[in-house]
Amino acid sequence: MEGLPTHPVVVHLPLVLAVLLPLVSGAIGYAVWKGRASGRLWAWVVAGHFVLFASAGAASLLGEADARRIQTRIDADVVEVHEAEGHRLLFASGITFALALAGLVLQRPKQRHTAMAATFAFGLACAALGVLAGRGGAVLVYQHGAAAAWSEPAPAD
Repeated sequence: MEGLPTHPVVVHLPLVLAVLLPLVSGAIGYAVWKGRASGRLWAWVVAGHFVLFASAGAASLLGEADARRIQTRIDADVVEVHEAEGHRLLFASGITFALALAGLVLQRPKQRHTAMAATFAFGLACAALGVLAGRGGAVLVYQHGAAAAWSEPAPAD
């Protein structure tokens, strides 16, 4: 993959997870709350939110590296807006992962269910932030021509 941007390769995983995990956490949380499923099933929600947080972090780091190349061709303000959207998703996914973990380790049912409900609510926020960040990336690529930075030789430093 030499000569290609690395950010787009990784960024699609957190975007998909951000949209799907609220559905999963809502369904599993409801089943646990109603006593139709074991609380241990919530471990899958925790794992999903860990992968979301880790992949959002990787996408953010790789995006910063790719941004240096496109900022020579695109207004830095446009790039920084997308970067800020990605950072908001990373921050929110970290909080959501912590809430999901609390839903697994808390012993009292009321506290555990509250953490599960909060995970669902923050998961919805992650979905919205993921959609905004994805739209920002699309604006960079399709309206501002960010992909052209890899179809031309890299500028000399």
